[in-house]
Amino acid sequence: MNYKSLILLVLTASLGSAADEIIEFDRSPEPVGGYEALADYIKYPQIAWSAGTEGTVHLKVFIDAEGRVEQAEVLDGIDKSGLNEAAVAGIRRASFRPAIQGGLPAGVWLTITVTFRRSALDQVHRLPTKPGG
Repeated sequence: MNYKSLILLVLTASLGSAADEIIEFDRSPEPVGGYEALADYIKYPQIAWSAGTEGTVHLKVFIDAEGRVEQAEVLDGIDKSGLNEAAVAGIRRASFRPAIQGGLPAGVWLTITVTFRRSALDQVHRLPTKPGG
C-alpha cells in the first residue's frame, strides 16, 4: 500500500544563487500538474506511519530555469523518522514550470513546508489505521 502524505505547502521564493536575496519575478514556479500533484510524489514512509510519527519538514529547494529541482535540503525536520528523506525524495521527483523574470525562465530558491499528518489522511484518503488493515 502507498502511504501518501498530506502536504501543506508554504512557499517563499527568491531569484538567483543566494536563498536570502529576494528579487521580484513575473511568474512564480509551479509544479507541473499543480500543487496537488506534489502529493503524488511525496509518500508517507511506512515505518513512520506504523509508529504514528507525524510532523513538519521545511525544505530549501532550488528550481532551475528549466523547471528541474537542482538542489533540495532539509532546513528543519524530524530526524530518524524517514519523513525528512521522504520529503526530499518526493520534491526531487517533481517537475516545475520555471519562474519567469523579465520574460525569461529563471532559477529560484523556494522554501517548501511539507506536513505529514496521519489523522488528516485517515479522513481525506480513508486509509486504514494499520498498514494492510
